[in-house]
Formats: sequence, structure tokens, C-alpha cells
Amino acid sequence: MPKLLKFTHPDDFTNEITYLIEEKILDAYEKNGLIRIALSGGQTPLPIYEKLALSQVIPWERVEIYLVDERYVPVSNPDSNQKKITEIFGPTMSFLHGFEAWNTDLSIQESSKKYNLNLESLFDESDFLFDLVILGMGSDGHTASIFPNDRNTLLNEDDLSTFTLNAPNEIKERLTLTYKAILNSDDIYVLLSNEDKIKTLEKALETETNFIEYPIRKIIDEHQNTTIFVLNNEKNPDSNQ
Repeated sequence: MPKLLKFTHPDDFTNEITYLIEEKILDAYEKNGLIRIALSGGQTPLPIYEKLALSQVIPWERVEIYLVDERYVPVSNPDSNQKKITEIFGPTMSFLHGFEAWNTDLSIQESSKKYNLNLESLFDESDFLFDLVILGMGSDGHTASIFPNDRNTLLNEDDLSTFTLNAPNEIKERLTLTYKAILNSDDIYVLLSNEDKIKTLEKALETETNFIEYPIRKIIDEHQNTTIFVLNNEKNPDSNQ
């Protein structure tokens, strides 16, 4: 079972997770000299990214940032995860060792294939694909852009990147890391807030549920170093992942 850490105040939630991410990055830097982290979109992690971007202790020139998932929209679109994350990190982006995002100027199939090839090239360079993956969870139990009953993403065991054309949201076309990529990480942090998502997590943790119904369940079952951070604060509701 994953660790479960609960918070009732947004500042405590943000400060603790930021501190732990910093510590993880510094530990990975000492061990490997290079850090790879994969970041999700959504509203919950944004204050953490904002605080992280101001860090004076992180060796940014040795950090590579990857996206966990993306809406298939132009990078100029306000719904683009790439747009939001690059704006938050601002000048820090110029110091990064690398930043990898899906090229949504390509067809969704070609964009996914290119991202997949980039990730495959990293496999022989370290024990894990990522040192840390930051995930969210939707009120339907989806994580990244792996949605309930979407077997194209749920059952993809070959690729590191894939896509869906049937997300149950306004923007139905999504690009995403697969379970294979996400589980090939040293640590996973799952961040969630608002009452609906807390109730969904409780359901997902029940023994009779499965990852087809609640995609977050596969992370819970198969990754030993997963920590779930819960902010129970209804004044700070998260938007859809």
C-alpha cells in the first residue's frame, strides 16, 4: 500500500511537497549527477511548481523535465500543460538540462510516436526512466490521461507514450505516458484535493475495485514507492485533470 499523507491547510500541503521534491532532486543528483522528473498539469500542483521554480538549492542545469500528459491543442492554447508549466518555470527553463513535451503541431499519432522514441532512448542510461513522477487524479479515478474503460491506454504494455481520442472531457484528444513509463520511476507522488476526489480515492482503495474501473489503482498496486498527498480543503477545489 502507498503512503498516505493528509493536510488541511494549502500552505502546509504546498510547502511539504515542495521540500520533499527538492530533497528527492538533490538525492538523485548526488547519486547520478542528472535528474529526470515528469510533471502533470491540473490546478493542484501549480502552487508547488511556482514555489519549486524559486528554489535556490536545485541544480537546474542537471534537471530534465518531462510532461506526464497533454491535451492535443496548440502550445499557445490556455489548456496546454506545456504552456502552463513553461510559464510557471519562466527563466528557469533556460537553465534546464532538458525539457521534453509532445509536439502538438504533428498529428496526434506522430506526436506520440516521437515522444515514445525519445523516452526509449533513455532506457539504458539509468536504473529508472524517471527519478520522480508527479501525478494527479480525477474524480473518476483517472490518472495522467489514462481514463476508465479506455482500453487503448489501460492495456498498452508496449509503448511509453500513447494517446486517446475519447477522453470524457471537453478536449477529448489527449497524449499521455503509459503505465509502463510511469511505473518505471523511482518515486511517484500523487497529489489530490477536494472532497469528490477524496471519496474516489477511498473507493479505489477498496479491495474489489480494479484499474479498468479506477486507473489510479494500478499505480497503487504495482509501485512500491508511491506517496499520496491529500489536501482536504473545500475552499481550494481542483479543476478537472
